[in-house]
Amino acid sequence: HPGNLTDSDIQAVYGMAAREDSVKIVPSIICSKFTNLQKLWLDELAIKTVIDYSLADCKNLQDLYLGYNEITELSSLVFAQNGNLRILDLGHNHLRSLYSDTFNSLVNLQQLHLDHNQLENIRFLLMSNPQLKVLNLDGNEIAYFHIGNFERNINLEVLKVNR
Repeated sequence: HPGNLTDSDIQAVYGMAAREDSVKIVPSIICSKFTNLQKLWLDELAIKTVIDYSLADCKNLQDLYLGYNEITELSSLVFAQNGNLRILDLGHNHLRSLYSDTFNSLVNLQQLHLDHNQLENIRFLLMSNPQLKVLNLDGNEIAYFHIGNFERNINLEVLKVNR
């Protein structure tokens, strides 16, 4: 750390470009080591799995970038302890479906990027994220939208849905 900084002074961590096959899972040690982390960039690391509660110790996490990885699924408990998240980027992964309650604990979520995955339905949008302003679903295989999916998202300003 530069100067007199300690682990608790670190507020942002940027993932480095990984060698092929070097990262497969989001390491929980990041959050347990840097307890005041607010921003975490783990883009383009070939991550395949985010285990339940692996981000639980990141209580102050506001921005999480997991784009351009190889994530195929997320359980409903992955973000259960991350209620302070404002930005969640899961774009350019291999997500086919999501549980309807995966994002329910993210009451401060303002931006959700799920673009360029393989999502076929949006049942997960029956969620309660009152602060959500931006929802990016571009580049998915969603064939049907029902207006009721968005009635709880009263602050939604931008909805991107190009195929």
